[in-house]
Amino acid sequence: MKKFERLKSNFINKSSIYGGIFLIVTVLIITAFCVCSKYLTKINGMPTIVNGTLDMGQSDGWTVLPGEWEYYYNKWLISDNLLDTQPDGVIDMPDVWTGKTTLDGHILPRDGYGSFRLKIKNVKPESEILVFANNYDGAYRTYINGVLNVEYGIMSKEISETKSNGRAERYLPYEVGQDETLDVIIEISNNNEGGMHYAFYLRSDFTSNQIYTGDQISFIVFGILAALFLMSIVVNCIYKEQKMWSLVCLLLLFVLMFIFSIDIYSLFCLSSKSFAYNGIAEIFYSLAFVAVIVFIYHLYQMGIIKKPKKWLVGIFAFINVACILSFYLLFGYKERAVPVFIQLFLAALLYFPIAKAATEKIKYAKSYLIILLGIILLIGANLLDMIEFVIIGTESYASGIILVITFVISVMNFVRIADKNKEALQAEVYKRKLVTIKNEVLREQIKPHFVFNSLSAVRSVYHKSLDEGDVAVEKFASHLRAIVDADSKPMIRLDDEIDNILNYVGLVELGLNKSINLMLDIESYDIYLPILSLQPFVENAIKHSGVIYQEDGYILIKTEDAGKETIITIEDNGCGFDCKKVGENSVGLRNAIERIKFTLNTDAIIDTTIGKGTIIKIFVPKGDTK
Repeated sequence: MKKFERLKSNFINKSSIYGGIFLIVTVLIITAFCVCSKYLTKINGMPTIVNGTLDMGQSDGWTVLPGEWEYYYNKWLISDNLLDTQPDGVIDMPDVWTGKTTLDGHILPRDGYGSFRLKIKNVKPESEILVFANNYDGAYRTYINGVLNVEYGIMSKEISETKSNGRAERYLPYEVGQDETLDVIIEISNNNEGGMHYAFYLRSDFTSNQIYTGDQISFIVFGILAALFLMSIVVNCIYKEQKMWSLVCLLLLFVLMFIFSIDIYSLFCLSSKSFAYNGIAEIFYSLAFVAVIVFIYHLYQMGIIKKPKKWLVGIFAFINVACILSFYLLFGYKERAVPVFIQLFLAALLYFPIAKAATEKIKYAKSYLIILLGIILLIGANLLDMIEFVIIGTESYASGIILVITFVISVMNFVRIADKNKEALQAEVYKRKLVTIKNEVLREQIKPHFVFNSLSAVRSVYHKSLDEGDVAVEKFASHLRAIVDADSKPMIRLDDEIDNILNYVGLVELGLNKSINLMLDIESYDIYLPILSLQPFVENAIKHSGVIYQEDGYILIKTEDAGKETIITIEDNGCGFDCKKVGENSVGLRNAIERIKFTLNTDAIIDTTIGKGTIIKIFVPKGDTK
């Protein structure tokens, strides 16, 4: 029962709930993409293809053309004059013929060229019709009633000679006659993708020089992203944050991913008149995989995720390698979306450690949750669109996602800059305050009445014995030397600090003409402290605790090893005091505490009860603090 409760507490906690919520939201959004894509025509009230025929009677002039098309394998119906040829089968486009059986029983490979055919009736007379598909990484020609309608890319029956640039080279709108049925034929080049897996559009409102809103948004987003990337480089060069260079690399990958996204790269190809659009999905996939790896490394650098066990790394590496191989081996198959879904799910598991960091108030953890959501949706939207698993057109969505990610990273950069400036300002303030505190501490050590008492005590000792007088002078000289050395030797070993304390106690004993019970229990002297940092605590015990007037009164200095730090304890069994009054009345004690805090980046803890003595603990970090 206890084991069950322990497992329950491990898996059902606040961070797990938050991680689960983000995982569910991600799954729902991607599912919505896929569902909306599948039922796009019904959602938008568009006509649907039935038995290879589309009735445009209820359409306003444009529609998407998913549905059953006749296909002809390794045949160009118009170019090769094969209009009377029987179809090899029917494909529910967008889809591929890879692995499908033709009407005469042949199983088709993923290569080869071919044709697709569709009948369209009841198109509005005098409409100027175009049937086309942008962002296709192959080449095709569209014919309407035997007349060339759209020419896209460089056609060839050889895979190596097929080229495209993401947009059609020629648009020749077909003017529809009265009661005319349109015989739409699409001839595709050999593209090694197993047919035409893209959804085509029928439009009557398209012009060849049309500027899409998506294009404009894409270039605006690209400019913002490039500017952010350059700004991140400048910020990291100025502030020299090693951990943030991985974030800069991630931004660079975002820039490259956006360049090789659906719209941007096609516009580059058009502007440069380059036919190099083929394989865009594979390039984007490679960049996306590297981006996720860099993001994981950045989370590790920031302490969001811990170093995983080797067997876990092995399992994840094996699954990802299998997914990568599957993605490329399934080239030409609709099933190549499966490894993409698997890897997106694996990436989504990062929600849980990030959510845990967020519940633990680790800085930027909430921002990383948003960035991870953006990365998954960006990769999912673009890749699923590129392999035509979804046909709703995700270019604008991808731009919006990039805007969100860049905004979050921009805020993180500005916050980091502000933090760095604040830290620099605080460091300067601390530096000045430390100088003030140091001067206050030194003034405490050279108070005139203490000097006069010490000199009077030395004179009294000389009257008794010259040898003892010489010892007393040596003690007083050592005390003054420690004060003088405070400027040139800010940090000293514990044994030197103990010598200073013994000198001080010896001088006090001379002045009071009575001994003080100072006990030492030191495990190791290999500790470095600010000079004269422990003496004020001993001095406070001597002056205010009353131990020098008790028979069993004592002051104890001891050290103990505590792993990454050494604990120094200064204890007395005196009268104790009210901690709330330390800041008000005990200037020396307050300054000593603040000096330790600023120089060692630690604190001194005071545990005291009136009538029961005082214990002061100082936690000194180990390491070279000379």
